[in-house]
Amino acid sequence: MPLEENHTFTQVRLQRLTLRMGSRPTCFLGAQMNRKSLCVVSLSGLILSLVGCGGASETPQKRINVVPRPTAALTSVAEAWAIRFEDRPRGAAGYELSAIIGCGCAVLDFDRNGLLDVLFVAEDSEITNVGLFSQESAGQFRECYEARGLQELAGAGVTVGDVNNDGWPDLYVTSRRANSLWLNQSGIEFKNVTSSSGLTSSDWGTSACWLDYDRDGWLDLFVTNYVDYQHRECTRLGGGDADFCTPGLFPPTSDKLFRNLAGESSTGQPTFQDVSADTGISQKLSAGLGVTALDWNGDQWIDIYVASDQHPNLLWINQQGAFREEAGIHGCDLDFQGRAQGSMGLALGHFNDDGIEDLVVSNLDGESHAVYCRDDHGFCIDRCRETGILAATRPLTGFGLAATDFDLDGVTDLLTVNGRVKREDGKPQSPSDFWRPYQQEIQLLKATTPGGKWEALEVAGGKTHVARGLAIGDLDRDGDPDAVISTTGEPVIVLRNDFVAVQRGITLRFVDPKLGKRSCPGVAFSVLSASGVHFNQTFQPCQSYMSSHADEFYMAMPRGETTLKLSVKWPHGDLRAEEFLMTPADSGVIVFERGQGSLSN
Repeated sequence: MPLEENHTFTQVRLQRLTLRMGSRPTCFLGAQMNRKSLCVVSLSGLILSLVGCGGASETPQKRINVVPRPTAALTSVAEAWAIRFEDRPRGAAGYELSAIIGCGCAVLDFDRNGLLDVLFVAEDSEITNVGLFSQESAGQFRECYEARGLQELAGAGVTVGDVNNDGWPDLYVTSRRANSLWLNQSGIEFKNVTSSSGLTSSDWGTSACWLDYDRDGWLDLFVTNYVDYQHRECTRLGGGDADFCTPGLFPPTSDKLFRNLAGESSTGQPTFQDVSADTGISQKLSAGLGVTALDWNGDQWIDIYVASDQHPNLLWINQQGAFREEAGIHGCDLDFQGRAQGSMGLALGHFNDDGIEDLVVSNLDGESHAVYCRDDHGFCIDRCRETGILAATRPLTGFGLAATDFDLDGVTDLLTVNGRVKREDGKPQSPSDFWRPYQQEIQLLKATTPGGKWEALEVAGGKTHVARGLAIGDLDRDGDPDAVISTTGEPVIVLRNDFVAVQRGITLRFVDPKLGKRSCPGVAFSVLSASGVHFNQTFQPCQSYMSSHADEFYMAMPRGETTLKLSVKWPHGDLRAEEFLMTPADSGVIVFERGQGSLSN
């Protein structure tokens, strides 16, 4: 490292230590909170919901109201909708680490009938390793994994993206054993093309993310890997009975970046090249569990963030096709005390009312979520204390999470699915009782007023679960997001959003008609209202924990606004932004097509 770079790095680290350990800078939420759909943003009544994370003001006088708890208008409907899937890991009795890590889920429209479908995966279940549920009419699902050719699918994580630009969503499934790529055959069936695609890997893959890192119009693939695992016996904390091992006992691994070569192929078939070494990705080690991709520093090149279990988190800044790891420089590698955490899931959202997108990461109990509030240059500080998220999440081990405005009132609600990785005491009394000591409640935090007191609402009857994956999508097409949750040792959970909407919900999609009208993950857009409200968002289904959200962005059309202007920066092609207009007459699903807006100067 040159002397000048080293000097700058040292200054940044000293500044971060001052902010973490010295005076406690103020970053309280303003009179109105922000949120989005993969996260929710609310500014002066304008609400965006993308699926991510939220926050609340915290002072010594403000505490979570837990008794009595009102009930969240989230109705459990998995059985009523005939969505039946259960992951019962074979390795649980032997305390295989993969059993406690769990598996993910996805919300997608694989047959393009306009209704969202649901996918669950499992690594090695006693029952079945895949559940694909096709929605044939509103709230009417049918199990169809065999009819769609997925009998041999098995894995832990799933990410959805169109790898060959034909407009049909394909699947990439990560696994401890062997990752796999499943090509969508026009909604009729899926075909395993792993061996011919070049996407083989012997590492323990967990989360993966589709992105166009070289801006050539073809989706590339980033895969974060966990540890170099060799099974061994471990005991619970303090010794005694057998329990799952901590990942810190095993060596960390490097991640993988695969470049999509389909655009250079005469056949047009999905072909990938491992460019991990050439791009610098293989230079750092981690125990990755969560990943997302966004333009972190505003240069219109997609960057990558990795949540790492008990190791510093990673931020890969895109240097126009090569990457440099800069999480330490940007202040998003450690918590506010300068410690690595047991990081699992992540989400993008707004937490300090400045219009700049922030990042939240879920962690082990005793640690709390980290809330990385960013400035205009991508530098950030963990604001978990100031936002109130520390006190609310410290008792729980969080995995999948989402921030969205369930009732479209302009105030962020924070949903996290939880479950321990170590028993507190004792051991299961019987095999049927094995997972009970690891169960925790699903947590929904709702702010009763913007920047005001938060209440913990009872979810799904207050029952406890070993919950892992979480995916968001408007399953019943009523304009607000519903939730799909993968669990271990019990049936999966589907939560229908039955909150009374304060404002009218609409759904945004971003596609490129020259690329088969495929969805464009990584779109960066800003929203400007006639009253001057302005904020920035990332459209990114790849968030949460080993899961994929629907490729949609949920938003409430604010009352009293005559026009909304969207400035869209596409993740490929021309660097200039494209501008689109929305009016109160717009409703339902609105599709923004690249090339149909007006180019900005």
